[in-house]
Amino acid sequence: SCRREVAAMDAERLHQTLMRVALERGPLTFLEEIASPLCGWVGDEWSRNRLTEAQEHTASEVLRRVLGFMLQTLRRERREQHVVLTTLAGERHEFGAMMAGIIAATDGWSFHYLGPDLPASAIGAAVKRIDADLVALSIVAPQVPSQPARELIALRRAVGRKVDIVVGGPSSPIVDDVLGEVRATRLDTLREWRELLAQRRGEMADGSR
Repeated sequence: SCRREVAAMDAERLHQTLMRVALERGPLTFLEEIASPLCGWVGDEWSRNRLTEAQEHTASEVLRRVLGFMLQTLRRERREQHVVLTTLAGERHEFGAMMAGIIAATDGWSFHYLGPDLPASAIGAAVKRIDADLVALSIVAPQVPSQPARELIALRRAVGRKVDIVVGGPSSPIVDDVLGEVRATRLDTLREWRELLAQRRGEMADGSR
């Protein structure tokens, strides 16, 4: 149904379908079974010239509206654990970071979504101002293949040693060579992200006792 609506550029019906499914299935199931696969399908079809630019833009705009609504709906009172979500400079694709924020909110974290395409210095300044415990980055289609690794190294310098850095997304293996140097963790799925958040929250709760 969603794919037919993307092909038909029926933005209103696509929005209604996605919102209905999100409400019926809950945020986690919606992200894992609907939103994330749809994002991947749209990207693949567009790269193979099976979707026009207009069709891709229509789907992206609807997804952005739905994910943005979920982020706003799940925003809660100030909590103890804080996570910053964004993408590195040169990365315009933001849906992975938005989905990570939704999962963080459902797991009891205060999330701070900064939008896409931020230099390491700006991310570092936000992390320090918020006093965040964790930074999550999505890497999908960097404009320059070597840029994410450079930005990741700069980000570690900017945030210091105590903040955890997590990267994910279909192109995240591009930074594998520097993960050890920057002491960052790479995850392959949203489920792994949810498990890491629960583990970190438990560790922080134990440490505060």
